[in-house]
Amino acid sequence: MRAEAHVEAGICGYSAVVSAEAQDPLGTAALTLDTDCPHLSRLGKSFDVEIIDMVQGGCESEIFRELSAAVPAMHCPCPVVTGIFQVVRIAAGLSLPKEIRIALTKDKI
Repeated sequence: MRAEAHVEAGICGYSAVVSAEAQDPLGTAALTLDTDCPHLSRLGKSFDVEIIDMVQGGCESEIFRELSAAVPAMHCPCPVVTGIFQVVRIAAGLSLPKEIRIALTKDKI
């Protein structure tokens, strides 16, 4: 199964297209990351993710640690990281696709 996410990260202005393909929900997902973010670009255009580690480990998983290390602390959590986790789950058949939306506003005081 294959899943894809288009992420507009926010005020940084960077975007990403994340896709994952998985054959087995307990195996490996082939991840493709196309982004103009200089931080996330360091991870490469494609890499494998151990699905069971990501699902069981969540924020303690190896992939989360790698993603967190790539993004400066002030940008954590980056919405692209959420997109990566979601497409892997969907590709593995462990979640269903549904648009995620966060609308941020600021009130004048």
